[in-house]
Amino acid sequence: EKAGSQLFHPTGIKQMKESAQSEARALAEAETDGKSAKDGKDDSKSSSGGTTAMDARQRKKQTEAAYERLYRRKLREKRAAAASRWATGVADAASRVWNLHRVLARRNDPVTRKNFLEVVAESGVVPEEFRVAEKRLMEEMRRKEGGEGGAASDTDGSPWNRSNFSLFWMFWVQICVGLGE
Repeated sequence: EKAGSQLFHPTGIKQMKESAQSEARALAEAETDGKSAKDGKDDSKSSSGGTTAMDARQRKKQTEAAYERLYRRKLREKRAAAASRWATGVADAASRVWNLHRVLARRNDPVTRKNFLEVVAESGVVPEEFRVAEKRLMEEMRRKEGGEGGAASDTDGSPWNRSNFSLFWMFWVQICVGLGE
């Protein structure tokens, strides 16, 4: 959620564009200044006095062309860096949830001797942030099991199909729902 909100936030996108614009502008001016300094040495030998207006227009065209080219490149670089940070954040969160799921699936409660994943599934308590993911999972289970009937409910009437409960699956659906908003 944090990684997605940072990547897709309007002010973050605006700052990315502004940063790319300023960097591209500076590089374009430096590039055309370097060319004009080099051209100035060559032109001083064979220069005629009436070409300064043409040189200013030509320099402006070159600067704008260089700016557009460099802006596209810088924006692509900024987007790639932001996407990389987002992917790293999602991968880190997914790794943590998967690891938690694995631990819950392997360990047992020493008092009741129940598997911790079963205890979590039986509790039926879903955090408020994951209600949409829970709803989507229930709809998906109904669709897979063939219809709108109560196929996704367990024998005691709760909405979870405990035999198929996956903490990671709920997390992943929540990530997808967050990206769709």
